[in-house]
Amino acid sequence: MSIFFGSVVNAAAIAVGALVGLALKKGIHQRFESLLMDVLALVVFLIGLMSALRVQNVMLLVISLAAGALIGEGLRLEDRLHDVARRAEARFVVPAAGATEGRLAAGLVHASLVFCIGSMAIIGALESGLSGRHDTLLAKALLDGIISVFFAASLGPGVLLSAVPVLIYEGAMTAGAASLSSVMTDTMLIDLSAVGGILIMALGLNMSKLKEIKVVNLLPALLIAAVWLIFSH
Repeated sequence: MSIFFGSVVNAAAIAVGALVGLALKKGIHQRFESLLMDVLALVVFLIGLMSALRVQNVMLLVISLAAGALIGEGLRLEDRLHDVARRAEARFVVPAAGATEGRLAAGLVHASLVFCIGSMAIIGALESGLSGRHDTLLAKALLDGIISVFFAASLGPGVLLSAVPVLIYEGAMTAGAASLSSVMTDTMLIDLSAVGGILIMALGLNMSKLKEIKVVNLLPALLIAAVWLIFSH
């Protein structure tokens, strides 16, 4: 199976969801969206838990997450990422209120930001590139597919086009991660996946609205864990 399988499925799910949304327009009840999001939150949490339970080096898990949280919070990674998203929306989405051409840009930019600016895309692409496992991106594909139905119904055909930047973005990160896989042993990949699993569990909690965790601020933990594993072997 190709390392890009998860990225391709994610982009395809967005395209299919957008087509369904364009066909249905406003005929979608909000309560169905809420229930499906709760189900997906549970699935995402379970995927993260399964990876986290495979950990063999608990000390690596604790130190990388603690140090990663301090670095991410110090750099305000999540706030900066949201600032970028807000500036992009202010530039492309707000002025686009009128014309059809503007609505196309609005749908494309808004949907691309939602699908790309998030921890799940990063963690999933790294998982695909490093270990060849696509669980996270496949779960994200389900989530994005459902979201794209509602987005397309309200924002129009620009949402359909957002599948292209998602494929390029996730594919590029997957390819970059794959270039490091040659120096990682199976044991190292399991421990690195365990760190990612904790972050995915945090995503599940965020999706369920049980607890709001700044997952983007925890992303440096993956880099710290990778460096530790490479230089300790």
